[in-house]
Amino acid sequence: MELTKGQEVAKEMIIDWYKSCKLTGKQFFYLSGYAGTGKTFLISLIIDILGLKEFQVAFATYTGKAASVLIQKGRDASTIHRLIYTPIEEEYETKVGNETVISKRIQFIKKTDKIPNYKLIVIDEVSMVDDKMMKDLLSFGIPVLATGDPGQLPPISGTSTFMSSPDFILTDIVRQAADNPIIKVATLARFKQEIPYGKYGDDVLVLNRANLNPTQLKNLLLKADQVICGTNATRNYLNTEIRRYKGIDVIKDQFPIPGDKVICTVNNWEKSIDEDETYNLVNGIMGKVTSNELINRTLNLSRLSFIPDFLEDETEKFVYDDGIFLNDEWTYDMHQRVYTMADGAYKLKQWLTRKTDKESFEQFRDRIKEYVLTQRNSMEDQQINRFEFGYAISAHKAQGSEWEKIVLFDESYLFGESEKWLYSAITRAKKKLVIIR
Repeated sequence: MELTKGQEVAKEMIIDWYKSCKLTGKQFFYLSGYAGTGKTFLISLIIDILGLKEFQVAFATYTGKAASVLIQKGRDASTIHRLIYTPIEEEYETKVGNETVISKRIQFIKKTDKIPNYKLIVIDEVSMVDDKMMKDLLSFGIPVLATGDPGQLPPISGTSTFMSSPDFILTDIVRQAADNPIIKVATLARFKQEIPYGKYGDDVLVLNRANLNPTQLKNLLLKADQVICGTNATRNYLNTEIRRYKGIDVIKDQFPIPGDKVICTVNNWEKSIDEDETYNLVNGIMGKVTSNELINRTLNLSRLSFIPDFLEDETEKFVYDDGIFLNDEWTYDMHQRVYTMADGAYKLKQWLTRKTDKESFEQFRDRIKEYVLTQRNSMEDQQINRFEFGYAISAHKAQGSEWEKIVLFDESYLFGESEKWLYSAITRAKKKLVIIR
């Protein structure tokens, strides 16, 4: 395939960087490029030119879902966590009054030995990697070639200072992608140009929502692999409607039932979703529910298992905050933990302080003793997870993922840098895209 001028320049720069990085000390190269500029092809070509074998190159991403995208493209990819960290269960002591309590937690410890055989690490969707993780990654002394799309939305949290200074930006759409209708409308969005209503080839359709009747909307939503929108109000409405379309009694079954599509909405690096512990339960992981059971209605705790959408086997049963399905709000703060007792009961982990205006010192002391006893009688403590229905999700939650057929509710006008919101959402589609506004 003939390279664009930009690809030729980038190719020479990356090859020169790799061959001289040990002498120059420049261990990191960031290749930035928009959708359709041929980043994936160029990286493969460069690896071949350098004569690197498959086992000498590590492909890694921040999330398991993003790694699965690379795997589907033929790469032996993993998460950065699996590549450079080792999960360790460690004990730690906590002083509660005069008592010493021993608890356990999972910590990710950076590996101390060299990563075997690798001569190059390629990081995809690098905008999701924060500065601390990148520092840990570079500490192994292996050259890191990172790719990312400057048109994408930035991460919701974390700082990625290296993203502000790409070594090269690919801007020219390659010939093979120039006729792709998805790339065409994505490019219009990136340049803040109007995307008129109508049909773009056989793959993209832009519709006026006011002209859609209920049957047409139902058919579009049921055929989509994923629905993307902007606001929580739209997301909640669409998830409810899609469940109704699927024949679910949303009043009777307000909590997830087997077959429901759910998405994890908070990172839990302690938990794996597969037996090989390759992928963690992180924000954005999606799947189909296989079981759901109530633990304690007073505590608003339930437990579910699901089959991740890029794996074949179901997960273990994860304890989660079901208040979001009950009252449309979370019961607990993010990363709240809960004890599992020997009898199967659950008790919340607490930070104890004296309520000086409400309880005496004696009452506070008795409460400490009761809490210490709770800890001693517990089997383990774990993070309370968060799940929501995943038929419709936000553009931010869609970052790092791809789907064959997408229905996109264009609410870009509600966001700053609306062109990034729309561009990010459009480029999640691989083959078919319907934009509704």
